[in-house]
Amino acid sequence: MSNTPSLTLEDVRGVAPALAHYTETAIIGDLWARSGLSARDRSLVTVSALVAGERTIGFAHYFIRALDSGVTPGELSELITHVAFYAGWSTAFNAVAIPVVALTRRLPRRHLLIGRLSRVLSIRR
Repeated sequence: MSNTPSLTLEDVRGVAPALAHYTETAIIGDLWARSGLSARDRSLVTVSALVAGERTIGFAHYFIRALDSGVTPGELSELITHVAFYAGWSTAFNAVAIPVVALTRRLPRRHLLIGRLSRVLSIRR
């Protein structure tokens, strides 16, 4: 399991209030509200970029956001596999531990057995 910390916006606000402000206004308020891509498509692009760049601190948040936007666990699995061929095998392996944490918080464990993600991550009952 990854030791990647998970930060909330309140954590950021406590240390860097301006960074939290720009996150709320520029990223959440402007970028994610643009009509050119759906929230689902933005989630796929964002997760792909984070996986490829090994930007692990955002993994859990954006994996959950992707699920909330309609991306399926199987699609997240396919995304990680696809990115492996372009960004490297180790990069993709680095991303595999994060969905376990994110999805366990998001879905009852029995639902993790559904789809290819469960096979990739070897999740058992």
